[in-house]
Amino acid sequence: MAESQQPVRIADVARELGLSPSRIRQLADSDVIPSTRSPGGHRLFDLGAVRAAVARRTLPEDPLAVAQEAKPSWNRELTLLGLSESDVWRSIKDDLNLDGESPAGRIIGYAFTEMLNNAIDHSGSGTVTITWWVTSDQWSFEVRDYGVGAYIKLRLGLRLASDFEAVQELSKGKRTTDRDRHTGNAT
Repeated sequence: MAESQQPVRIADVARELGLSPSRIRQLADSDVIPSTRSPGGHRLFDLGAVRAAVARRTLPEDPLAVAQEAKPSWNRELTLLGLSESDVWRSIKDDLNLDGESPAGRIIGYAFTEMLNNAIDHSGSGTVTITWWVTSDQWSFEVRDYGVGAYIKLRLGLRLASDFEAVQELSKGKRTTDRDRHTGNAT
């Protein structure tokens, strides 16, 4: 008869599977991997049972890559001049029937509109290509502009000697090369 293993904590499972503790929590909450609770409320795992559950279910190593191999759910090339990120987000939500008011919808909506706003305000590009992939358990998107890039624009705008200096400036916090339109600090 096999000897029973001692239950382990979430950090041990995360290390064993090469995933973050938050991902382990998600997998346990969705019953993909089994867990119990200690009397103090901490999650406990049987590593053998976790290994068996993972072996039964194929977890993609890169879920974004898996989603993007599929045919896009929404793909448009748009002219940036006069484009409103909130109008584009509203159109995507309507076309793909996304729940923009759910917690995930609010987060991804914010991330999407911020990325599109950066392309509108900073890329110097004339167009942007927006692609969305939507599956039953994942939403992902790509905002592709054809501008010079953030580091080059910051380097030129702030008259820095290298892209590395631009990275350093970004790491300091809010910076802008366009004081009239943004609240960041200019030099």
